[in-house]
Amino acid sequence: MRITYIHQYFSTMDSAGGVRSYIFSKYLVSKGHEVTVIASDNSLPEKYKGIKRFEVDGIKVISVKTNYTANLNFAQRISAFIKFMILSSYLALKTSPDLVFATSTPLTVAFPGLVVKFLKRVPFVFEARDLWPDVPIELGIIKNRVLIFLLKVFEKITYHFADKIVCISEGIKEKIPAPDRKKVYVPIGCDLDLFDGVRNSRWKQDAGITGGSLFVFTGAIGVANCPEYLMKAAKILKEKNENDISIALVGKGSAQEDVLKMKGKYHLDNVFMFDPVPKGKLPEILASADGGLILHGLSTTYRETASPNKFYDYIAAGLPIIFNFQGQLKDLILEKRAGCYVGYQSPEELSDVLLHISQNKKEALEFGRNARLLAERRFDLKKIVVQFEDILVECYRVGQGRCRPFPP
Repeated sequence: MRITYIHQYFSTMDSAGGVRSYIFSKYLVSKGHEVTVIASDNSLPEKYKGIKRFEVDGIKVISVKTNYTANLNFAQRISAFIKFMILSSYLALKTSPDLVFATSTPLTVAFPGLVVKFLKRVPFVFEARDLWPDVPIELGIIKNRVLIFLLKVFEKITYHFADKIVCISEGIKEKIPAPDRKKVYVPIGCDLDLFDGVRNSRWKQDAGITGGSLFVFTGAIGVANCPEYLMKAAKILKEKNENDISIALVGKGSAQEDVLKMKGKYHLDNVFMFDPVPKGKLPEILASADGGLILHGLSTTYRETASPNKFYDYIAAGLPIIFNFQGQLKDLILEKRAGCYVGYQSPEELSDVLLHISQNKKEALEFGRNARLLAERRFDLKKIVVQFEDILVECYRVGQGRCRPFPP
């Protein structure tokens, strides 16, 4: 099967960012499928920057230059999204797929998928990683009523015409207004070979972090991740002279400057900032940590539906999860005793939980063991990629007669 795979933020093991699309594409290639990825160049490794077409591990990649960065303002982001939407549509039409797959965010990646579906007469599978435009609307990022109306209409069109909708969380699956037969839950998954769950302090020592307990926050540092909430908790710990606790943020994003300002304003020498790292280097960081932080902000939809990459990395690494989101993922973590929940508007509670975990090593180790077991029993990536291939193959078989009533 020939698959055109559209992902604006496609990353490989040599670049920072989620590698779900890379792992899935690599597996599909290993099973004999031909995969062509159309991606923006902003998430690709430096060695591929400026190269329009290349191949990595058997995956054919077509790169689109969008000049996108996490620090762009709203207008600049919209411009980058539209640019990718138009150019990827043109490039996708030059491929000859049996099926087109598009993964969000942003929602605009569905447009080239729909274009290929109708003009090439092939099945279209859409993957929802976020509920756009609900989350940016709730965060106050999108305020224009006309734009909101247009995005809502496009969202309905996408869900209506997609042959299958892959949802990365049960919350997303429940909230998407589409027939149940169309929707399927496929979690991000845990790479149990990459993360072995063994603890060591090498990275912490090399980074010059001297605090006894280290809590890490990896990935995007954006408005949706509520980093000011974490900084307030760090301030409370410092005011209590709890100097044995350190917090490391590894990533970048639109709220990064605000975090640096708060760090300087409150003289937070218990907070350390690091640039994002390739996926392959993440295990050594998590091996030095005593807990993984996942914090969501004021968007109710995001807190109830998000299924962040960092959650799967943390549990694969055997880290206790300290989190403030709701939904079925919250229930699962608490049921399996794999972490601690804190209120999303209470930095005092977060500081108390960090202190509790740092002072109760035995309980923290139990949380970590339970987290690793959860990764092994529920989210083994080797099983999830098989499920993903089965979905695409079935969609292709069903769609052959419906989408191609005559030979190409």
